[in-house]
Amino acid sequence: MQTVKQKLDQLKWDKTLKINKKDIKIWYWDNIYKKLIPISWETYLNSENDNEFIRFKDDTVIPFHRILRITVKNKSIWERKTKLTLLSRNH
Repeated sequence: MQTVKQKLDQLKWDKTLKINKKDIKIWYWDNIYKKLIPISWETYLNSENDNEFIRFKDDTVIPFHRILRITVKNKSIWERKTKLTLLSRNH
């Protein structure tokens, strides 16, 4: 199974994937609201220099362990709980 960081890096750098970035959502568990919250890929900034957190353009910082799902057009391509990994070539 790919880690969430590997999946994010793949989505960001793999030019062979024919995915509209506007269709990607990163879902994380919010401990205050006690529910999954989606964040649009368009607000994603990076995770390259950090092995623990994902950063967004609005200064939101989320630990990798709280990211539970990544979807494209509302279809899961990565899920922590079920260990689902789609769009993977080597994993």
